[in-house]
Amino acid sequence: MNLKKGLVISFSAHVIIVLIMTLRAFIQPSPQIIDVSQAVRVDMVELPDQVNDKQLPEKIQDILKEKSKPVLEPERENIEPEEKSEPVPKIKELPPKKIITPDLSAVDLSKSKTKQKNALDKLKKMSAIEKIKQDLKNDADQKENKKSAPIKGRVLSAGSKIAGLDKLQSDEYLSKLDVQIKSHWNLPQWMIGKPFKTTVWVKLNANGSVISKKISSSSGNPTYDEYCLAAVEKASPFPAVPEKFSEVYKTDGVSFAFPE
Repeated sequence: MNLKKGLVISFSAHVIIVLIMTLRAFIQPSPQIIDVSQAVRVDMVELPDQVNDKQLPEKIQDILKEKSKPVLEPERENIEPEEKSEPVPKIKELPPKKIITPDLSAVDLSKSKTKQKNALDKLKKMSAIEKIKQDLKNDADQKENKKSAPIKGRVLSAGSKIAGLDKLQSDEYLSKLDVQIKSHWNLPQWMIGKPFKTTVWVKLNANGSVISKKISSSSGNPTYDEYCLAAVEKASPFPAVPEKFSEVYKTDGVSFAFPE
């Protein structure tokens, strides 16, 4: 095929040359002698359909073999196209901000301590003022009570020692109470004649009612002591307390001994 192609090209070239020369002969006004001595002579020989390789020279056979070899395209490496990354815009770096921290060492701690001390002083003053007001109020109330209470005869103050005629009157009144208490003092049979001794301390109101009672000297037998307290409870209320002894009996109290 390559040989045929070459022959076709050669034939076409000769035809073109002949045509050019013919045209040139017609265009030129004066005939010129054409020198064909230097022309190339080409004999047109009909080529056989098939050419035997053995009939060709060895060099021509080599050339044909080289040309008949398929041209291998160079292998393309599977190179993935690089992704074009968009250029990252440069961020202008700002200078670091200066953080101003308070200098704690410069804080005057004495001021805070002074404020706390002043606040405490104010609270103490206020509490002292409130206490003074309360004391004044109590004093005023006591004075009002003293003014409103009617004064009847002589009254013994609490803690004062009863002596003289007052003692005789007090003993007479207390003996009546003792008789009244002993009348309600009922011991069981197995306690009668036992060497038990008990003292009961009693505080009385002016009307003779019992404010409080307790064992001031125990017998050592709780059952015996309970019988003594029960006797005081059953005997009350007592006759009204003489006015002069009301404060003493109410505050200091009187004692009753069991059995005597």
